[in-house]
Amino acid sequence: MFDADPWTRKTTHVKHAPEMTKEITLLIIGAVAFGQETHWEAGTTVPSGHRMKFQEAVRIVSEELLFRVAMPHWVWGNKETRKRIGLGGIASWGWLGSKIKNVAIAFAELEQYMQEIVAEQSSNGSQDRRDIISQLVKGSGEDAEDRLSMREVIGNTFIFLIAGHETTAHSLAYLWGLLALEEDKQDKLYRHITTVLGDKQPVYDDITSLNLVLAYFYESLRLFPPVVNIPKYATQDTTIPVSPAVASDGVSQLDPLAKPKTLFVPKGTEMLVSASGLHYNPRYWKDPKEFKPERFLEPDWPRDAFVAFSSGPRACIGR
Repeated sequence: MFDADPWTRKTTHVKHAPEMTKEITLLIIGAVAFGQETHWEAGTTVPSGHRMKFQEAVRIVSEELLFRVAMPHWVWGNKETRKRIGLGGIASWGWLGSKIKNVAIAFAELEQYMQEIVAEQSSNGSQDRRDIISQLVKGSGEDAEDRLSMREVIGNTFIFLIAGHETTAHSLAYLWGLLALEEDKQDKLYRHITTVLGDKQPVYDDITSLNLVLAYFYESLRLFPPVVNIPKYATQDTTIPVSPAVASDGVSQLDPLAKPKTLFVPKGTEMLVSASGLHYNPRYWKDPKEFKPERFLEPDWPRDAFVAFSSGPRACIGR
């Protein structure tokens, strides 16, 4: 994937890290979600029957989703109109018409690519594949009532694409920044990776051995969670124990006279869980403002105070 310029150069200048991490994330999602492995410097040839390369369609769809939602429904027309990509006289609206047409082509192309992938997996089988589309196709039951339709498979895979692109790209950019600031930790991580992998390319079974890599990612997510406020909804009356605030040592109470309290939460209450508030709380994390990835290698690290992927039955499945 990365055996190409600029990765083969010893020094590469990057003005804005997310611009590069977004490209990396799209390559990864293309392989993980769709089973479409592409090269960093993919060719310019568009497959027969298409008007746009797969990677380009994924990039435009992920970047222009809000634009697609913001425009009124009549702009995009029905399915037949999207196939023609004529969009009436909209294409003559100057730069706006050109953008609408380009976005419409990208959405139509991505849908066509996904339909082709689902059809291929359904006909040829997907026992040896681990990408998301293949797993959804394989996980469909034999009974008609259990089987996922093509629209359901495509819809679920599309959610992975949208939810995983920006968040993963920015999380990776933050980690790069932290490693650039602390070169000793960068060197330690590099030695760990080379010790585990040697000269070979990583495979899925190497994940458990690369525990320090995971710790570095977790620590970056603790310091810079991609979602700072997590919405929750109380489905029944409940109570939440509230402990007195503590000082930076994580032990001393800021108000020595304060007592633990119980907060009643009635059914139907909408709440926001502050990820940053938990991740920087000295009650759970020693030196919470410091970049210390090794804390996640300890067997008793506070798992309930780490909500980068939310928590509970509706936690992020992309974890």
